[in-house]
Amino acid sequence: MGFSEGLDDEFLLICFVCKSPFGILAMFCGECGCKRDQALGIERASTRQQIVNNALVTPSFIQQAPDAQAIPEEAPYFATPSSAPAAPVAPKPKRESVKKQIRRQNRRLRIEALSNFQERHAIALNLSGTVLFLMSTYMLVQSFIFSQSNPLATTQVALELGPQRNPAYFQLLGADTNTKTFPTAYLRWDANTATDWLTGYTVNGWLGKATVWTIPGSSKLGDDRIEMELKPEYRMVYGIFRQINWVPSNPPATIELAYPSDRTIAIYFNGLAAGTVGNPTIKEGTYLIYPGPLDVTFYRDGSYYDGYSYFIGAFGEYSTNY
Repeated sequence: MGFSEGLDDEFLLICFVCKSPFGILAMFCGECGCKRDQALGIERASTRQQIVNNALVTPSFIQQAPDAQAIPEEAPYFATPSSAPAAPVAPKPKRESVKKQIRRQNRRLRIEALSNFQERHAIALNLSGTVLFLMSTYMLVQSFIFSQSNPLATTQVALELGPQRNPAYFQLLGADTNTKTFPTAYLRWDANTATDWLTGYTVNGWLGKATVWTIPGSSKLGDDRIEMELKPEYRMVYGIFRQINWVPSNPPATIELAYPSDRTIAIYFNGLAAGTVGNPTIKEGTYLIYPGPLDVTFYRDGSYYDGYSYFIGAFGEYSTNY
């Protein structure tokens, strides 16, 4: 087998490794080449060891490596231990500062406190969440219903009749039938002839407020607009929601005429003579008046004495106080 037979003595022992007999004083097994301690079972034998000239030959690291053929010869990593480079030392982990540790601990404590609070008040939190969800759903649906209500649907006709000086204008706005109407002959307004009017509105169904306005479509006719305020009339829908019907919230505009005490003073409305204070064509009092500009001027002895200038809207109270 290529191994020495050991010392010349009798073969009275059995090798623990290969089960072959070897001498009682032999230092090696002549059959498998293991050392005496290994043959006696005192030391574990290696499967790679070799015996040359009665001496144990220990294979090198490269010979034992399963991929020894792939390792280049004389590589610096497989040199002798004395010439091998030192293994890199792993950097020590940077110690976290005390402030960061405190912040992390505080954050963990706050999270734990919040978690404990949620566990203790789980029923109340779930109930409040359900209530908030139902309320938000109700508000969304109710807001959608409010958005479908258009105040122009009920005021469009009135906004058209006012500039046209149509008496039905006052009826639509619920005017007092016992109040006289200001003569339309003195209410000249170039926009009366406008065939195109621009309308718009602002509305808030939750607050119950709406404002509708209209303005002549031509800039040559001025930029004064007529405004009308509205109030809601609610009716229930599906038992819990409200639908709005917008109606005028104010009666039509009125003007209270009062003249100076000098009876010789001349009166003019929108540049048209209306007699004197002693003999006016429009007597003092309160009148329903259509929307539009109104200039009241007084002259004494051909000179300007006093005057008032208004733009009458769809509602409001105006006066010439003396």
